[in-house]
Amino acid sequence: APRKLKAGATDFFFVGEMRAIKGVDILLKALAEIAPEQRPSLTLVGDGPEVSEFRVLANSLGLAEKITFAGRKSMRDAMRLGRTLVVPSRRESFPYVVIEAMAAGVPVIAADVGGISEALPKSHLFEAGSISELAAKLGQENQQVEASFAEAARLQKVAGERFSTKRMVADTLNFYARL
Repeated sequence: APRKLKAGATDFFFVGEMRAIKGVDILLKALAEIAPEQRPSLTLVGDGPEVSEFRVLANSLGLAEKITFAGRKSMRDAMRLGRTLVVPSRRESFPYVVIEAMAAGVPVIAADVGGISEALPKSHLFEAGSISELAAKLGQENQQVEASFAEAARLQKVAGERFSTKRMVADTLNFYARL
């Protein structure tokens, strides 16, 4: 279902387990690379064993006023908290958050890892682990909000066509039929 942004939503949001493998530290460091007067806001949704370390890192980078740690929430609720989803993972297989965001018409920026490139065009990807590339993507995304929403609407249609349950069942049955 299309999402409705909550009043006071941040520019960006992350949804996932608070662990280094999910790249939260990369996201925080990228945000810190952006000039303070242009620095976007960020909501981190999730919990995990390293959340306190990420709070310390955010404070040490001078990001305390720009970061919200929202705790654990459903994806539907999380998508209301920020304009663009960021998936900075160091490793992934094929994260459902990307497909869920696409299906809801939410703009997405993601690390080029695992199967993410099967869902998102190259223009939405950055090299995994690259703080400077992610910082550039964040800055670019924040400058072209309207174009970003138009692209998200286009990708919403792609998600509906390529990643629907009906399509996945048909593809799986066709695969086994060919065997």
